[in-house]
Amino acid sequence: MEEAEDLDVNAQIHGNWTVENAKSKLHQFMQSNKIHADYKYNQVGPDHTRTFVAEISFYVKQLGRTIHGRDTGSNKQTASKSCALSVVRQLFHLGVIEAFSGTLKKQKSASEMTPFEVKISTPLKTQILDTLAELNVKPTPVTTEKSDQPVSLLNSHVLDDFHPSKPTEAGCCYVVATTAQLELLDWM
Repeated sequence: MEEAEDLDVNAQIHGNWTVENAKSKLHQFMQSNKIHADYKYNQVGPDHTRTFVAEISFYVKQLGRTIHGRDTGSNKQTASKSCALSVVRQLFHLGVIEAFSGTLKKQKSASEMTPFEVKISTPLKTQILDTLAELNVKPTPVTTEKSDQPVSLLNSHVLDDFHPSKPTEAGCCYVVATTAQLELLDWM
C-alpha cells in the first residue's frame, strides 16, 4: 500500500514536486516567510486498517489569502508528506514558488507496481453491479494473468455516449434587476 502511495504520475505538470521533495520545500518556504503552522492529525478507521489524515493551513502574505492542505496516508509521515505536496503544488500553480530544479529520484511506473488485493463487501459489490446494469454498462473484464498489453477500463458504451461540446464565442454576463429598478430605468 505504501508503495502505491509514493507513485506519482503527474509530477511533471506540477513543477516536478513530489512526496520526496515537497515537505522540505514547504518547511523552507514557511521558515523564510516566518510562518508558524503545524500539521494536525486525525485517525480514521479501525485499528487493523487505520488511516491518518494530516491537515495544515496558513496565511500567505504574497497571495493575501490562506492556503489549506489535507491528505491521507497509512501512517503520519506519509500523510504529512502528501499534505505538504498538496500545499506546495498549490503554491507552485499560484506562482509563489518555482518548479523543482533538483534531480528527481527514479520512480517506479504503474506497470512495475505489484498488485494488491482489495476486498469489498458483498452488499457493496451487489449495489455497484446493480447500478451498472441500470445504466446498461458492462464492466470490462480484467484478468489476473500477466500481459504486456494495457487494459482500458473504458468501454464502448461510455465512448459512444461521449459528445464533445462545441466551442462557443465568449458571451456577456446577465443583469438581474427588480421590477422597481426597471421602472426607474424607463422613467429616466
